[in-house]
Amino acid sequence: MKGKILFVSLIVLLGFSFGCDFVRETQTQIHTPEVFILATNPGGFIVLLDSTYQDTAGNWITIPVFYVDVIIDSVTFVSWNGVDAVINGFKVKFYIPDEDTGKLVYTSHIYGLRRYIFSSGESDTIKNTIYNIPIVTEDGIDSLFDGPVSPDPHTTMRMRVIFFGKDAYGYNEDFEVYNDYVLIDISTLE
Repeated sequence: MKGKILFVSLIVLLGFSFGCDFVRETQTQIHTPEVFILATNPGGFIVLLDSTYQDTAGNWITIPVFYVDVIIDSVTFVSWNGVDAVINGFKVKFYIPDEDTGKLVYTSHIYGLRRYIFSSGESDTIKNTIYNIPIVTEDGIDSLFDGPVSPDPHTTMRMRVIFFGKDAYGYNEDFEVYNDYVLIDISTLE
């Protein structure tokens, strides 16, 4: 009788230990979040323009108006594979038109941002929107119009906003997602 109790106890103990290993393995198989930008508004910004006015003597005076920052109204994210994610920040890269891909002229510092991107599981997605994202464009625009990198004036440039983060479960699965915006100088257009 003692042998049967010992044998059953040994089987239960082995089964429990294998079951715990199986649960531990399935918990650590967290996939990298597949975060995508579904929509953004606006798609571009006018950053430099000429403003003309007439002074009291009747002379027309042209003053260049230069915006040192822009605000992205909204960016909507989704996580396609059902893994919750955390956006930890973003950085901005500025490119001038150059044949195929563009020429990088400036990279901003990293902006801190902590937003959770939730998903409802494998088959469904939840839209997560961040509103009013301010971006300083002054140094990038200086590189475009006045800097030593680009002596020729350009009328447009590309601003790439790269959002980065990790999974929300603490397994340090990194992701990056970006969107391109157009910056336009209408002061040089005739």
